[in-house]
Parts: sequence; C-alpha cells; structure tokens
Amino acid sequence: MAAAPDKGAATEAVDTAMAESLPLLRGERTWSFVDVLSVKSGLAIATWAFLFGGTTAQFTGFVDGVVATFFGLTIGIVLLLVAVVQPSYRWGTEFFVHQRSVYGAGGVVLFVLVAVLVAVFMWASILATMVGRATVEITRTVSTTSDTEAGGLTTVVALLMLVVAWAILVRGSRGVRALNRLAAPALLVLALWLLVAILQKISLEGLLAAAPIAPVPDRAMNIMLVVELHIAAGLSWFALAGNLARYARTPQSAVWGSWIAYVMVGTLSEVVGLASALTLSSADPVAWMVPMVGPVAGVVLLALLAVANLSSLVGMVQGNAQTLVQHLGAGLQGLGWRRFTAVMLAGVAMLVVLAPAALYDHFYTLVAYLQALFAPAAGVAFADRVLLRGGFVDVRALYTTERGTAYHFWAGFNPTAFVALGAGAVTFLALFDPLAYTGTPVFLHLSATVPAFAVGALLHTLLSRWLVVPSGRGSYPQRVPR
Repeated sequence: MAAAPDKGAATEAVDTAMAESLPLLRGERTWSFVDVLSVKSGLAIATWAFLFGGTTAQFTGFVDGVVATFFGLTIGIVLLLVAVVQPSYRWGTEFFVHQRSVYGAGGVVLFVLVAVLVAVFMWASILATMVGRATVEITRTVSTTSDTEAGGLTTVVALLMLVVAWAILVRGSRGVRALNRLAAPALLVLALWLLVAILQKISLEGLLAAAPIAPVPDRAMNIMLVVELHIAAGLSWFALAGNLARYARTPQSAVWGSWIAYVMVGTLSEVVGLASALTLSSADPVAWMVPMVGPVAGVVLLALLAVANLSSLVGMVQGNAQTLVQHLGAGLQGLGWRRFTAVMLAGVAMLVVLAPAALYDHFYTLVAYLQALFAPAAGVAFADRVLLRGGFVDVRALYTTERGTAYHFWAGFNPTAFVALGAGAVTFLALFDPLAYTGTPVFLHLSATVPAFAVGALLHTLLSRWLVVPSGRGSYPQRVPR
C-alpha cells in the first residue's frame, strides 16, 4: 500500500488514504489505545452532545437524566460493538463491504444510498454550521456585529471549515489521528470547564432540585424516553465506529477505546448540556458561554468548541468516505481520495448554503428515523455473523460480486435480509413515534431499539434457514455453527 518512492509526501498521503478503503492487514493498523480513544472522544465531544443533553432536560431532572444517559449510551454502544465494531476490526474491512455477505452487493448500495449518504451529509452540514455559529459569537464578543452580518458570517465560516477539514482529510487516518491527539485533551478541558462554570453560577443543590422542562406525567416514561434517545445516540455512529476501529492495533484498543469515548466521555459532555438546559434555559453553550465566564475566557472556550466540531467533522467524514467510495460506483473511485473527498464536501457545502436551519431544527426527528433503520440493521448483522456463519466470512468473496459468486444471492440482493430489516423498522415505529416523541406501554419496559434489534436478528435467522441456506446462496454453512 506504500506510495512509489518518487512521489512527494503529500501524494503519498493521498494514495495511502485511498488505499485505506481496502482491507487493512495487521501490520497496517497503527492506532494505539490512546489514538482510538482520542479520535472517538473527538467525535463524542461536539455541540450535538450538548444538544442531546438539552433534550434530556425536557423529560428528566439532573440525577434521573445522568443515570438514563449513561445506561442508554451503554446499551447502544454494546449493540454497536457486537454488531459493527467486532467484524470490522476482525477482518479489517469497511463495514458495508462486510455487509455484502448479508444483503448482497446491490443491496448494500441501496442501504448506503438511503441511510449512510443522508446521515453523512446531514451531520457534516450541521457540524460545519455549528462551527460558524461559535465563530460568530467570538466576533460579537470582540466587535460589533449585526444579525444580518452574523448570518452571512456563519455561512462563510462554515464553508471555510469544510476547506480546513478537507486539508486534513487528504492525509487519511494520519491526519485524523494527528488532529485528535491535540484536540481530545483540549476538548475534555472544555467539557469540565463548562461544567465547573455552571456549578459556579448555580449551586449543586439548585441543580439537583431543578425540574425538567416539559415532562410527560409518568416519570418512568420520561426516563425511558431519555434511555431510548441515548441508545439512538450510541447506534447513530453505526458504520463509522467500525470503519475507524479497523485502525486499532489490538481488539482491546478497538473495543475499550470506543466504549470509554462514546459512553464515558459522551456522558460527560451531555451532562453539561443537561445542566445548562435545566438551570440556564439553553443547552447550547454558544448562547450562554460568554455572559457566564466573561469575554476573554468565553472566546477561548468558543474556540475550543469550534475545534470540537471540526474534529467530529473530520473523523466522521474520514470513516464514512470509506463507505461511499467503495459502493457508489467505479467512476467515484476513479476520482481518487483527494478529489472524492472534495466532491463529498462540496455536497455538504450546498446544504450549508441552502438548508442549514431545516436540518438543525429537525435534528432529533432525523436521528430517530435513522434509528428505526440502524436498530434492526444491527440485529441482522449480528445474527448473520454469529448465529448463521459462526463468525466466518470469505473476505476475498466480498470483493468478487459477479453472478455465481458466494455473496451474489439473487441479482445482487438478498431479499430475506431486507424483509427482516423492514420488519424491525416497523416494530421500532410501532413502539415509538419520532414525531410526537411518545411510546407505547411495551416501549416503557423494553424501549423500541431492543425489540427492533431482536426482530431483525430473529427474522433474518429464520428466513435464512428456511429459504437462503437450502438454495445454496450466500455461502452459508449447511449446519448451524457452534
């Protein structure tokens, strides 16, 4: 995978980044535990984490919110680890390449177009816009800026941040690792500093006594709504978590680096949003940071917040670009890593210019609808790998998708996997309404994600045993693996 000796360092970095989309051999995995923890902490600490905390404050007080946040993230990340991170790490493959053994090559392209492409462009545009908003607050602190000027400045800074992100992305995993080695400690300082600032303004007793903003009458339902929100937050990393975990040197680094970052660091940053929403009526630090800590410290914290969103943006695009470059056609692959990531960020720029408010205002609804897809998809992935294949997959066959090959199924699609996926999605939406943010009595006891995961896993196992295995398609073992 090394570049030719006569190429410059920049060209070598671009060639390496493109080659990283292919399976990574053991010797090509260079991230230590600290690297995995840093990169994934950089993803976890961003403005969206504070906003998740703000949503928690709608339903619960501080203690209930912290406990529900921790358990919800733990459930979501455990499902993510067993369904996504473990197979990506074990085989070194981009996650959706591995899923060709489940859905077929054509089925994976459909999945990527419907879910991954939408999610990547949505998250990236929101993150870029958040950087712009933080920068506007900095300029308002040090100068006089009108609302009209602020709106234009937000867009300009967001576009400039996409350019900065691209300059880091062209170096592939090395650029992402280098950024987060510097950013992650600063972001932890940011989260702790903000929490201390809140407690200096509002006493601990006042924080513990603060009432939720708009709860439903049933305390148990309020808690479960928060748990479900954070299961969704954990699973929302989906393929990205596996694609980045492939760089870890050891499985312990991949698993524990992911869990500590997404659960422990994620909980810390969400606690900041929860506390500020309960006591300051805003979960977004951009709105209250400068008045609370003063102009000098406020500018420093806003700058750190911009770095937090940049690190999340770079890590997210790096991990998901590997998915898009492999599944959306040879023409895109022919662009090479530099031009492909430029085209990808140009698409994000269009959303930043045309519809930033629409995405920002419907953030949680979009998260919930994506969860209706990701929850059963995790169940299907787990069942296929563990219950049907016993952990074995033919990596070479994942990259040979012509008719008659192991994972071609029917014309490149495995319909039984999509039936299981659809049934799990229907189960999720039957138990939880993302628009009204309400759940059924079954939801109160089981959440919506866990039943959707179980339905996807069970139905995929049964249909595959009844229909796919007897047909000889999919290269499944004829006996149930032990």
